[in-house]
Parts: sequence; structure tokens; C-alpha cells
Amino acid sequence: MPAPVVAPAPAVVRPADPPESSDDHGPMTDPSPIPTDCPATDTALAKAAVTDTGHFSCCAARLLSDNRCEQVLVIDVRKVSPITDYLVLATGTSNRQINSNLQDLEELAGEMGQDIFRTDGAKGGAKWAIIDCLDVMVHMFTAETRSYYDLESLWGDAPHIDWQDRTKPGQFAHIGKKISR
Repeated sequence: MPAPVVAPAPAVVRPADPPESSDDHGPMTDPSPIPTDCPATDTALAKAAVTDTGHFSCCAARLLSDNRCEQVLVIDVRKVSPITDYLVLATGTSNRQINSNLQDLEELAGEMGQDIFRTDGAKGGAKWAIIDCLDVMVHMFTAETRSYYDLESLWGDAPHIDWQDRTKPGQFAHIGKKISR
């Protein structure tokens, strides 16, 4: 009986890692480009938007900032975390505000085609709420909880993304404004 013929395994092609930041002085910057054309306030355009995770993280940060969260920060953890690509951190002024923003982020994720793996917190007076989109994790805290856990220091080696230049104030004003009858 002739030996069976085994086809070689297909080659795995991995995209190149983003270049290292050469700027060792001043604020850390994004090592790779993120699209600057966030979806407009038109829902049809938002649904047609590219679901790039860096793009979604910047849009989530803009939504939180526009909804009066404080100290909104996007951290690129692709090189230092096997769990997620981007962290969005924000401080809420109350549990009610955090819960409202959690709902708004769920709506934004739906519009942008971003799957939500899990949400946790805010309901029942939690001081920390998370929306986990696998490649993007959004953390909203009370000021005391954010200070206590200090995720910025935990991920201190990761670059911060300048989300303000990649989004426009008010571009997600339609989120959370649906009138129920």
C-alpha cells in the first residue's frame, strides 16, 4: 500500500506589528494610525462605518467625554496585554451617570457593529462598570474607585491614544436620545 500523501499546512500570515514610538520625551502617542473619519451622526453612516477597534475606542471616549465623564483616556495595550487591544477609562460623577453611559455605549457599539461580550456594574450602586467588547474594554469608575485601582499606572508602559483629534465634539449627540412612547 502506498504511503498517504499529506499536503503541507498553509502558511500563517500575521500582520506586522505597529512600529515602536521613537519619542521618548513628552506624552506617549499612538504607534499606529487609527482612522480619523468617525461616523457622522447619521445612523445609516454609523452602521456602515468600519469596525476597527482603535476607531471604536476613540468614538467611545468621545461619547463619554460628551456625556460629561471626566479624565477620559484611551490606552493602546496591544503590545502588553494578551486579553484586549484598547482600554478606555473614564470617571463618572455618579452611579446614575455611569449607568446611563453604559447604556449609551451599548447603543454606540450596536451602531458601529461592535459586538459586546459582557457588561457589568453600575446597576445596584456599583462603583465600577465595564463594557467588554473583547478587543476594547471600557471602564467607568467613581473617582475614588479609579484612584484606588489606578489602572493608568498598571498599564503605564502602554501608549495613550489622542482620541480628541480623531473625533468631533457632539458627533454622537443622537445616542441615548430615543423617545419612548
